[in-house]
Amino acid sequence: MNRYLNILPTMGLLVLLGCGGGPSPPPTDSVPPPELQPLFALSIFVSGTGAGRVVSNSGEINCSGAGDKCKSDFVNGTSVILTSTATVGSRFIGFGGDPDCFDGAIKISKKITCLATFMSTPTTTSTTTVTTTPKITVSAGYNYTCALLSDSKVKCWGLNDDGQLGNNATSTSLIPAMVSGITNANVISAGIDYTCAVLLGGTVNCWGLNDDGQLGNNATSTSLIPAMVIGITAATVVSAGESHTCAVLLGGTVNCWGLNNDGQLGNATTTNSRTPVVVSGMATATDISIGLSHTCAVLLDGKINCWGLNDDGQLGDGNGAAGKSSSLPVVVSGISTALSVSAGDAHTCAVLAEGAIRCWGAGVSGQLGNGSAGEEGSSVPVSVNGITTAISVSAGSEHTCAQFANGMVSCWGGNGYGQLGNGNASLLNVLIPVNVTGLP
Repeated sequence: MNRYLNILPTMGLLVLLGCGGGPSPPPTDSVPPPELQPLFALSIFVSGTGAGRVVSNSGEINCSGAGDKCKSDFVNGTSVILTSTATVGSRFIGFGGDPDCFDGAIKISKKITCLATFMSTPTTTSTTTVTTTPKITVSAGYNYTCALLSDSKVKCWGLNDDGQLGNNATSTSLIPAMVSGITNANVISAGIDYTCAVLLGGTVNCWGLNDDGQLGNNATSTSLIPAMVIGITAATVVSAGESHTCAVLLGGTVNCWGLNNDGQLGNATTTNSRTPVVVSGMATATDISIGLSHTCAVLLDGKINCWGLNDDGQLGDGNGAAGKSSSLPVVVSGISTALSVSAGDAHTCAVLAEGAIRCWGAGVSGQLGNGSAGEEGSSVPVSVNGITTAISVSAGSEHTCAQFANGMVSCWGGNGYGQLGNGNASLLNVLIPVNVTGLP
């Protein structure tokens, strides 16, 4: 029975029907008035290394800026058209998240979350009188460095014993060497002895050491030049670690490949894979970072999932202990507003929307930044002392650094080689953030 019908007494209804008069009952398929129809939330999250604006045809949705989130309620059955506009120096990759989002034309019939991905596109702008400085993105590996240039080519320099410079050689280079065949890179990531790049079309190339299949080309032989990762055509982000690699795909799924002895590929096994495998249950990832033997991803709702080795609590779920690991993603405790994540050797840190940083895992050198150090560290996130306006974080082997909007950088943790940059290496471990000298 339609709940919007006015139910008449039985006798009255019989009289009306018998006389052939009176009003007809409303049709059973009548549409209820708007105020009685259910509402469903449409949420938009702006992700990727670039920035842009997303608006709806009716104006309720208006998101702009990297990491922005917005939502609005719509009446069931409403047609919503999303339009994207990339900012200067960025390009729009596409809509992801819920499959209904992919073409930007959405028929509201349920709660829907869409991921709008923008990627940075380094450009130079010049006139007859003004020339801008080309934008360069740098990624540091183990004893070598790579740079993504403004023309989308890649140069690397430093140690090259495993071909990690990608220049078809194995000799160390003291100056930047051009990576062979890469002309349209959009993202780079330098690992321990190998390097990966996302190309503008969404494919991934990797080069260097490949003993555990970390290049993803269904082989285990070293490659001195870029090799195509099999089966990936829509990557937005890639992260290279010690012996495994992961990529976020358009739409928010994650693929990983390489070493899997601690479950760091996240596919419910501990079997190595020379080609990408799907991380179980991952559908809304926006950012990813790889440690030595663990992996962490930021999700669309601001939560973080981690998987792999958990002997120092680096997965952040409160279950860290010697010999512990998880081959499936677990939820990091107490975090729901994460914007980015960075995995170090055995600790992990995240920037929250409010500008704070929280870290978890190994803390023996003070790399958690909470004023304490000890063999046990923390298997749940702890707050870094005094940081409330961070925009990014990077976790190293046993130290961590954060950047702020004004260009300043603070670091904490192990300082045996002066890696905190404060001009004082007499303190081997610094338990709270100190400012890097001379920046900005």
